[in-house]
Amino acid sequence: MVWEILGWIGQELAKLGVKKVAQESLSKAGKKVLEENSKNIVTKSIDWLKDENEIQKGFPQYQEKYLRKYGVVQVLGMSKGIPLENIYTPVRFLNKTSSVIFTSIQDMEKDFRETAKRRFQKGKSQRKDDIYIDYKDKYLMVLGGSGSGKSTFLKQLGLEAFKGKQGRFQRLLIPVFLELKFLNDEKVDLISAITNTFNQLGYFGIKNKTTERLLNKGELLLLFDGLDEMPKQNRNSVIDSISNLVARYQNKNNRFVVSCRTAAYNTSFGFTTVELADFDDNQIKQYIDHWFNSDLDKQLDTANKCWETLNQPENKAAQELAQTPLLLTFICLVYSQKGNLPNNRSRLYKKALDILLEEWLAEKRVKQKEISEDFHTDLEITMLAEIAYEKFVADELFFTEDDLVRRIQTFLANTANNPNPKSLDGKTVLKAIAIQQGILVERAEDIYSFSHLTLQEYLTAYYICDNNLIDDLILNHLGDSRWQEVFLLVAGYKSNADSFLDNMESMAYYKFITTEKLENLLIWVERITDSSSQGGIKPVSKRAISFANAYTYVNANAYANTIAYVNANVIANAYVYAIANTYNYTNAITISYDYAIANAITKTNANANAIAIAYTDSFANSVNDFIKQVKFCESSCIYKNINYKTLMDTLNSIQSRINDIKYKNIIQNLAKEFLNVWINSFFITKQDFNLSWSELKLLEKYLYANKLIFDCKKQAVRVSIEIWEKIEERMLLPR
Repeated sequence: MVWEILGWIGQELAKLGVKKVAQESLSKAGKKVLEENSKNIVTKSIDWLKDENEIQKGFPQYQEKYLRKYGVVQVLGMSKGIPLENIYTPVRFLNKTSSVIFTSIQDMEKDFRETAKRRFQKGKSQRKDDIYIDYKDKYLMVLGGSGSGKSTFLKQLGLEAFKGKQGRFQRLLIPVFLELKFLNDEKVDLISAITNTFNQLGYFGIKNKTTERLLNKGELLLLFDGLDEMPKQNRNSVIDSISNLVARYQNKNNRFVVSCRTAAYNTSFGFTTVELADFDDNQIKQYIDHWFNSDLDKQLDTANKCWETLNQPENKAAQELAQTPLLLTFICLVYSQKGNLPNNRSRLYKKALDILLEEWLAEKRVKQKEISEDFHTDLEITMLAEIAYEKFVADELFFTEDDLVRRIQTFLANTANNPNPKSLDGKTVLKAIAIQQGILVERAEDIYSFSHLTLQEYLTAYYICDNNLIDDLILNHLGDSRWQEVFLLVAGYKSNADSFLDNMESMAYYKFITTEKLENLLIWVERITDSSSQGGIKPVSKRAISFANAYTYVNANAYANTIAYVNANVIANAYVYAIANTYNYTNAITISYDYAIANAITKTNANANAIAIAYTDSFANSVNDFIKQVKFCESSCIYKNINYKTLMDTLNSIQSRINDIKYKNIIQNLAKEFLNVWINSFFITKQDFNLSWSELKLLEKYLYANKLIFDCKKQAVRVSIEIWEKIEERMLLPR
């Protein structure tokens, strides 16, 4: 009877593909043991066989429910989920985790400013194709900031496990995704938690002993997500439970992966520790391509349009937010709804801040109790805005922990409507903000920064508006390009920007036009420019083009005088043309033609050194570009009292002689002739246009400020026609 039963068991095991197990069982037991313990062995074998049957029968349903729950991305109020594998973008890891980097604030400030890419993250990223690891490495701790994609990464690992030999693991594993925030018992039983997960997703009736058998066989991929999201009092219990589970099954082939926010991680399982890097430009582009991948999006080329929009100069701060997968998802949602990014960046960044402060945590249903109920969101924003402003004024982007704790403590102590300020400890508040929200991030040991420079700039603008410091902003920072984003955010924050823009224009003149030569330059612009709207261009735009012409001469003259002036006005040229282009577009000039002319003018200025140095090819290009500019100016009625016929005859004569010149000294004579044509045709006075280095820098700031006024107008909620017309009437003119 025993042998008949065992034979039947062997046949059934063979059907299930587990011959090896059957053979081992028989060889170990031996005939004598089987005879003496037949009843016990048969019972256990039948139970084991039932488990195997249940596992195999329930696997398709488990896989289906797992994919439905964890294989779809649906965050931030999305009306419909998107398959994870449709948008998943391979991650990068830092070559060193920030938690172990020790450096000084000075070094971090230097590194940030040298890269000039608005990226805070310390450490170079390294690409590991698709899924990160050496697949012999069974234990992994994944660190990252808020919204950096830790959970998404673990979910993608689970999808990979289902692929069997075709996947990265090269064998079938059963993934178990455990959201640690739901393990609320003081003593955590992970075996029961895994079993419950099986039952919830289709393995109905499976018992703890089945889970233990699967662990013994090394068939599980255990994904423990959100160690930092657990209530603090339960965290140590989970850490102990994971450690015990690893120790118990360390000789098996299971895989263990844990995720945690970098700032909250202060222990070690002996796991390999890696930290997710921010998305780089290639990953952002790939994510956008994946997001807009429908047939309609392909037909409309939505992905490329979104990418191009994000890379426009006015969206450089939004590019920075896109380095975080969570906020990149938000940007894609905004673009898909509107077909563009909103002009008012204040609203965009406010929403991004709200996501980090409340919405993301609420959606993940994370409940943290480290911060007292007295410390509500509005109070937190006010406190962060004060810190952001004071640090931005001091040109500090990285802060010591001691300094932040002191500032937080002082703020709380000076808050009259805080019923119990002593209940809020500064260090506890700081750690909670860093751990729960990721707005302040620990970049190195005891060194913090805001997670994005954009958020510091937004909070700085918030503080300025909230504390009536707008006049101070204009007085002290109008010519400083470091404050550009703050100005734009202030313009968008106010419901009416009339006085803001009006004061900016007045201050630009009185702050930067401070010498007689600079005043004479404005007088020249007024005298030579056609003040009518003939040619379809507004007078202010014509003055901007006149400025471009004058600036070309100033730059060429500077090159001719001394090499020290080489880069004096490179940036300023762009500001002048941007002003002109704004009006060229709005006055219905053909965009392609306008762009060609603007490009020609830019080339003329960029090649001003060629006019002075007089290399043949560069000089010829400059003359050709200038001829195009003159034709455009004549057809658009830019100047008055200009003898265009004589000017064009002279320019054509110079152009025809350039290619026949073989000797450098003759080319230099042509360059001088070219400059004299400029001077005589446009009534330029050499003495007035021969600016010093300091005057060139003032003029650069003046032009930058005028360009900034136009950009702020675009960001403003409302600017009255009356005030804007008065600003235009004064702009680029002497007082």
